Amino acid sequence: MSCQIPIFQIASLGETPNTPNDKNKKGGEIIGRRRPFAYNFRASEQEKNLIDSAIAKSGLTITDFVIRSITDKPITVIENGNEILAELKRQGNNLNQVVRNSYNGLATEEEIKACIKSLKELYRKISIAIGGE
Repeated sequence: MSCQIPIFQIASLGETPNTPNDKNKKGGEIIGRRRPFAYNFRASEQEKNLIDSAIAKSGLTITDFVIRSITDKPITVIENGNEILAELKRQGNNLNQVVRNSYNGLATEEEIKACIKSLKELYRKISIAIGGE
């Protein structure tokens, strides 16, 4: 006779030790903590590795990853996303400088158009990277 124990068991732990006590309640509402409840579940080693890998790839916290997953919100992972973001910021700074210089009569229309062209190309690459066209 074999006994099967479910691998995933979610049990509400209720208020955790770090949850504010009754002194921090106002009309039954807990003050100072947006998420006062903790959940705990069990997983096999293979499932743990799978979960840890997915969370690491997402760049989200465990809480945000789980909540996005169960509410069907998209979790988009962009390879080299930090590098793309850094380049986007650089190009945005360049455009700001050129526009500022144009107000002072120091930048030409060609410089502004060159910055805009670079930004459009970067946006196109980002759009392709996240599955757009």
